[in-house]
Amino acid sequence: MSTVPATIENLKQQTIADRASASLHAQVDGVAPKQTKEQKPYLEILLRDGTAGFLLRVWSDHPSYEFSSQLRAGDFVEVRGDFFVSPSFGLEARCWTIRFLTAAEKSDLLAGPVIVQEKQRSDYSTIESFTASIGDPRLRALCVAFLHEFGDRMRRAAGARNYHHARHRHYAAILSLRHSLPCAGSKADFLDHSWL
Repeated sequence: MSTVPATIENLKQQTIADRASASLHAQVDGVAPKQTKEQKPYLEILLRDGTAGFLLRVWSDHPSYEFSSQLRAGDFVEVRGDFFVSPSFGLEARCWTIRFLTAAEKSDLLAGPVIVQEKQRSDYSTIESFTASIGDPRLRALCVAFLHEFGDRMRRAAGARNYHHARHRHYAAILSLRHSLPCAGSKADFLDHSWL
């Protein structure tokens, strides 16, 4: 089994005959208690990792049922097991375990894929350059303080949480910067005219 977590999108792209032993890191988007036709309880846990979503079904006789019933939206977990694509239910897991992510693993998940991280670094560097170029020292200090206080959250925030592009593959993590960058450039040009 690989030490690098698989993405949900990659696991979903397997053929029906494939079965992959892997781990995936994801954020819990929701936990819904359900019952079978025979009134047997189970849970449906919606997991998201920035590439796609995955509905994990946890039956009441599964060893991780008790742990899973304590999960809440916003928790970060690792699911390790055998993943395969079923024609009826899509991506499924067998022989799996679940645990909370460490702080470092959570940070890596929120950072996103390498290509996203590189784009974020470039965009954020441009915003820092715009900030440094502001002529008015009071406004520049305000912008520097804002970036110091909120820069980490800005780098990983989606541009919109409830619209189609907020959950779209690799774009969610960079939308806030992608939306902010043109505004920062316009403001920097505008403020260069030192009319204040």
